[in-house]
Amino acid sequence: MTETFQDQIKMALYDLSDEVKMQLSELNQSTENITRGPDHKLFERGILLGYLQGQRQMIHGIEELLEQSVSDEVFKNELADVQSQLEKDFASENQSYNDLKAQTIVTPEKIYQSALALSHTYEIQGKLYIVQSIGAKIKEISLNED
Repeated sequence: MTETFQDQIKMALYDLSDEVKMQLSELNQSTENITRGPDHKLFERGILLGYLQGQRQMIHGIEELLEQSVSDEVFKNELADVQSQLEKDFASENQSYNDLKAQTIVTPEKIYQSALALSHTYEIQGKLYIVQSIGAKIKEISLNED
């Protein structure tokens, strides 16, 4: 029995979801990064959480997109639109971060804004990873159908 296009995409999403859950579990079990420093470890944990949160959000978003799409082609086109928007958002966040980093006067508010821009950048990277992974799965499915 051959799987439908949607079934294959759902399985890829389940696999990605399991991967994210495993990484979150490992992160939460890590005793060195829980609540104490050193500061760079807390920062590293925050960035990783942002990245994983972006992945989780995009997995749920693609699941909804898949359910609402009237055809496989509509889904592919909508996913391409999502990827295009994420790439624009990534470039914009990167520019915001670089602009804040280039400022010569450093205030607590600017440091906070810079960290926030960096966090958003990693969240978008997590989303992009999921979209690109599903895009690769779609290409694989297309090659197997030919």
